[in-house]
Amino acid sequence: MLLQTAVQEFSHQERFSALQALLGGRLLECQRQAHIIRGVFAGEPQVSSQVSLNDQGKISGRCDCGQPLCVHQAALVVEQAARAALEEQGRSRRSDTAIRLFRSDLKERFDPFPAMARHRILYLLAPSSEGLQLKVIKGYLNKNGRYQLKGPLGFELLQSQPVPKYVSQTDLKLLHRLREVAGDPGEGQTGESSIVATSLEAQTAQQALSPAETSSEQAIIIDLDCAHGGVTSDPHDSNDKLALLGSDFYRLLFASGRCFFGKVAGEPVRLATHYDEDYLDESFMVRLCPGVWLDTCSGTGIIDKRQDRRINQHLLEGVDLDGDWLPRLEIARESLDNSWQEPLLAPVDVARFSMVHRGQSYDFESLNYLGAGHKAFMAQFAKCQLLLNPLPLLTSQFEPAVTETFSEGLRLVPGEVSEHVILLRYLSLLGWQIELVAKKRFVQVAANAWYGEVNSADKDWFELSLGVEVEGERVNLLPLLVNLIRQGKLSRDFHQGASTNLSEDKGKKDKTQEVPLELESGAILTLPAARIQRILAVLDELFTQQPLNDHENLVLARHHLGRIPQLDEAINRDEKALAWSGEAKLRQHAEALGRYLGESQTGKLARAELVVPKDLNAELRPYQMDGVAWLQFIKQQGFGGILADDMGLGKTLQTLCSILMDKQAGVCKAPVLVIAPTSLLSNWQREIAQFTPSLSSFVWSGRARHDNEQALKDVDVLITSYGILAQDAERLTQLNWHQVILDEAQTIKNSRSRITKLVNRLQTRHRLCLTGTPMENHLGELWSLFHFLMPGFLGTASQFQRQFKQPIEKDHCDASRQRLAQRLAPFMLRRTKSQVATELPTKTVINTLIELSQSQSDLYETIRLTVAEQVQLALRQTGAKANRLMISNALLKLRQVCCHPAMLNLGQIGDAERSKAAISPEANSKEGVTGFDGGQDELNAESSKLAWLENKLPNMIEDGRNILIFSSFTSMLDLIAEQLDRQQIGYEMLTGRSRHRDRIIERFRRGEVNVFLISLKAGGSGLNLTEADVVIHVDPWWNPAAEEQASDRAYRIGQDKPVFVYKLICQNTVEERIQQLQQSKQALAQSMYQTESLTAAEMDRDDWLALLQPITE
Repeated sequence: MLLQTAVQEFSHQERFSALQALLGGRLLECQRQAHIIRGVFAGEPQVSSQVSLNDQGKISGRCDCGQPLCVHQAALVVEQAARAALEEQGRSRRSDTAIRLFRSDLKERFDPFPAMARHRILYLLAPSSEGLQLKVIKGYLNKNGRYQLKGPLGFELLQSQPVPKYVSQTDLKLLHRLREVAGDPGEGQTGESSIVATSLEAQTAQQALSPAETSSEQAIIIDLDCAHGGVTSDPHDSNDKLALLGSDFYRLLFASGRCFFGKVAGEPVRLATHYDEDYLDESFMVRLCPGVWLDTCSGTGIIDKRQDRRINQHLLEGVDLDGDWLPRLEIARESLDNSWQEPLLAPVDVARFSMVHRGQSYDFESLNYLGAGHKAFMAQFAKCQLLLNPLPLLTSQFEPAVTETFSEGLRLVPGEVSEHVILLRYLSLLGWQIELVAKKRFVQVAANAWYGEVNSADKDWFELSLGVEVEGERVNLLPLLVNLIRQGKLSRDFHQGASTNLSEDKGKKDKTQEVPLELESGAILTLPAARIQRILAVLDELFTQQPLNDHENLVLARHHLGRIPQLDEAINRDEKALAWSGEAKLRQHAEALGRYLGESQTGKLARAELVVPKDLNAELRPYQMDGVAWLQFIKQQGFGGILADDMGLGKTLQTLCSILMDKQAGVCKAPVLVIAPTSLLSNWQREIAQFTPSLSSFVWSGRARHDNEQALKDVDVLITSYGILAQDAERLTQLNWHQVILDEAQTIKNSRSRITKLVNRLQTRHRLCLTGTPMENHLGELWSLFHFLMPGFLGTASQFQRQFKQPIEKDHCDASRQRLAQRLAPFMLRRTKSQVATELPTKTVINTLIELSQSQSDLYETIRLTVAEQVQLALRQTGAKANRLMISNALLKLRQVCCHPAMLNLGQIGDAERSKAAISPEANSKEGVTGFDGGQDELNAESSKLAWLENKLPNMIEDGRNILIFSSFTSMLDLIAEQLDRQQIGYEMLTGRSRHRDRIIERFRRGEVNVFLISLKAGGSGLNLTEADVVIHVDPWWNPAAEEQASDRAYRIGQDKPVFVYKLICQNTVEERIQQLQQSKQALAQSMYQTESLTAAEMDRDDWLALLQPITE
């Protein structure tokens, strides 16, 4: 015990190196006198060492190597401890006892379930007309060891967070494999096997389940289509369905101990292995797949190894079971495969036993086979295994899901291998061969240099490798980082806990936090945590499920070449130069992007190099020249982008200049396709004629468009609408375009919409989005735009959700926001008026709080009380998402009351019926104002907003103001129009129903009327109305970005008067609360270049309840 305590005084590296020295025969002499151990080690010159031990196991000594505590001293202590153990060994066990104990150890299995957990997942193999069905059921383990069935289970179980305690790792692996075979039931893909979703009544009848215990989940039922009797075991059988699940799946299924045949009663299916001398009557068995049989009589799952050439009777040829067999133990480092679950298990040290006979090595399974018919040999084999009892069998420490990929008989080395040096030396003194695979285990190494490599297999993708040189050899860091990520040791913000999770070496107190990386040689490479953090911020894909290819490189789309200069910055910040190699063109491409990024950050874009086309009939402002330079750069580099300038800064002019430059450079081999809202088609054609008359254009719209088919190929710019694209999708998606430009690109913000999918099918070399509001409601809209521009740039929708949307919107993670902003920066150019149009007059936004009239207040409170109770009940029961339609309708009623009670269509309904009608969806199925003859004057008096307009508009007009009035309700505009008629105030109105839009707009622009009523949807974008200097928003819209865009119909380049924006908000109502909620979330919106808002889809339970609070403070 004293010697064992003394061994612990040495470091892991000293103990491990000491064992290597002993196994290598470097210890020439070793003597112990009392508490002093002396020894001599081989070398030039020889090394003499001495160790003194006190009664507590503390050590002191000296050594020729000059170290106070060294490898030589550790080797002396280990040697003496092993010799002492050798002297203390007792008599060898009897053969029968050794064999019995060995077989008992082999049967021991790891139990993954907590002591009090009684639920289990059961697997039932049930006969069917097609062969067999595999059903997944939830069961309860009674005290008598029998299962009570609870109901069928579905794949929804895999989405549970956290995973229920009754789901083991084996269950997870089996269910993931079944889902792969069955396909994604959510998409209706069933693969070659099939999922069957049966009714609860059918399930109850089939499984004898209690109806109260059945689940509403879609049951997992897999048709196996197995053959019965007389079927050959040819692995190349033409019926692929038999091999879908494979022998590995069935081995794991049977090893779970919870698979039953026919019914869940009695014993589960047992697992057995048959070798060449075993008899197997195939005619009475069901073949589940090549190499796996089911004996339905005995309930045994048989792994058929009769054709296994490695383990058969040939093993007996040339061996003498009574001869000399040398035990051999190999200590290696292994990664445990649990890829179906996060986090991954950390690598462990394992001991692999074998025996050497006549120069040939025999593994554990072969030795077990050989000993089956030879008791003396089996006893020798068993006694060797008993010596390894301090190293438990892997099967007793982990579930079958983990151990099935390893060879039989593998043992775990608990803790660190350095803690077992006495045992290993003891075995070597007994004559065992001990092999340490990781020769440099625990050795600290440093990076001599950093390297990066880029190569490309095709024009759209490239491979990235990043690593360091260690002792003259390259080490690819990417797989090492991915392993740490999947083990949960690295996260996107790991720096906060790096020292505790990754640098726990006792006695080491570095000021700089470091990340240890274990190399294949066993050596530990340490790198600065700050640098690793910067690398992970650039290579965010390393956090995805399977980021690396077979060559352990990261495969990225070509538009991600911007990562290369970012990696340079991440590593060179510590004065560690990153040397690049690989394909020269890719590196040049990346360097060009790096130069652009540097210029854009310093405000020194290549404006001087830009030659404005002579045919451009406009003088570009400096910021517009920057914009054109940016447009040309992203096209030359093969990227897409969003020109997101503020409304009125000339996005169309900059785009036309870029197109003109392409034409004059001779690179336009096909027309440019511009897709815009219908209201903007004539505006595009007008601006082409005004600014770039040398560009030919054609508006592809109207019924006669097909009479001009030649225009699809002959013009420079083809202009069409999103609606026409939907009608002519088959024709337009077959053509090749030089560039596709989406104006008001927020139209494709819904990635699931039909128009978005059609736009993504267009064939073109270059893609551009024009929008002043690239994000109106949530970050998913940005993903949709970039998926059109550069598919894969922001990952898949689910990856973007996990990596950016969820952390930023829900968790308010600033690090994720910064990563996203950094990634978008080169491909989204946004300038605001305050930045570049300093000559513009001021814009004043006035939030005007209006008190409800008494009748409005009474009606509002009546409706609020009614809907609040219903909403609270619905939110408690099923949540906001499931009740979105009902909640949206309830809030619609409250917003309409704030505008005008008449909008509820209650003019001819008695007071007792008002609240009931107000919350009925049928009461507002059409947004018209009907049934109000006779009582209109009284109803007008009930609207505080109409009263405000009636009072303010005459004074504004008298002061020479021109006024835009926006509302999201066309019925409210109708009511305002009726009031203007009574006041004899001239006006025009523009809604989705309006015809001759240009005439209506021109009447206001020429000053024939002073008031312009506009619906937010019909006129909120694309209009230039600088003649107006007052904007009134009658009702607040969910999306403040849309309101801002509408206000900027007046506040844009060309405006020479101060602009006043009035927002009419009813005090202590849902309108005021919506505004407060929006203001609380403005920081995120500003950081993403655009104001974000809440919508009915984005708000959570607490948001909804806050909206429905009483109107009194």
